[in-house]
Amino acid sequence: MEQGRQATALGQVGALGTFTELVHAHTNPLLRFALNRVNDAQVAEDLVQTTFIAAWEARHNFAGQSSARTWLFSILRNKLADHYRKHYRDPVLHGEAMPDTDRFNADGGWTDEELPLPWEEGGTSGAEALHRNLLNCLERLPPG
Repeated sequence: MEQGRQATALGQVGALGTFTELVHAHTNPLLRFALNRVNDAQVAEDLVQTTFIAAWEARHNFAGQSSARTWLFSILRNKLADHYRKHYRDPVLHGEAMPDTDRFNADGGWTDEELPLPWEEGGTSGAEALHRNLLNCLERLPPG
C-alpha cells in the first residue's frame, strides 16, 4: 500500500523523496479543504504551504498511528484555527474594512449628525424600554 509506505518513511530522517511524493499526493485535497473554509485562494494556498512546512519540521514526530493524510489534515485544521484567531484578534491586519469612522469626531464621540436619539421611556424602566425598542427593530426586519 503506497500510503502506508509513505507514512512509514515519513518519520525517517532525510525522507525528502517520500515527502515530495506526499506533497504531490495531498496538495489538491488540502487546498480544496482550506479554500472551502477561508474563501480566499491566496490565503488557502498560504495555509497549505505552512501545513507542509510544519509537517516537514515535525516529520520525526510522526509515529504512523494514523495515515499521512489524516496527519496533514490535522495540521491544516490547526493552521486554520490559528488563522481565524489572528483574523479576529486584529481584523485590520487581515483585510477587513475599518468601521464607519465618519460617525465619530476626533475625540471618539458621536458627531452631531450621528448622535443617537434618546429613548422615550415614558415612565418605563430601562429594561422595558430596551425590550420595546428591540421588538420595534425586529418588526422592521425583512421577512425570511
